[in-house]
Amino acid sequence: MQKNELIRLDARLVDVIDHAIFRAELANGHRFVAIAKDREGRPQEKFKVNDTVTVEMSPFDMSQGRVVVFPALSDEVDHESKKFSQEDV
Repeated sequence: MQKNELIRLDARLVDVIDHAIFRAELANGHRFVAIAKDREGRPQEKFKVNDTVTVEMSPFDMSQGRVVVFPALSDEVDHESKKFSQEDV
């Protein structure tokens, strides 16, 4: 196994530790620290507890992981702006 191999797993965010750091849980019950920062190190602020995300973890250190796939933000879409009135037709 190469040292740069990463494992991608689905996890649920259980608790907030800091600004972009969460406690997460895998489906098998394993808990670890999930860091939600992009590749440049900027924190991603679009998470809340109970979101399901995909994380990358090293097989050598399963105590922490990096969030790589973010949840769908469908609730942020403004549906009111897409409605037409009778006057527009």
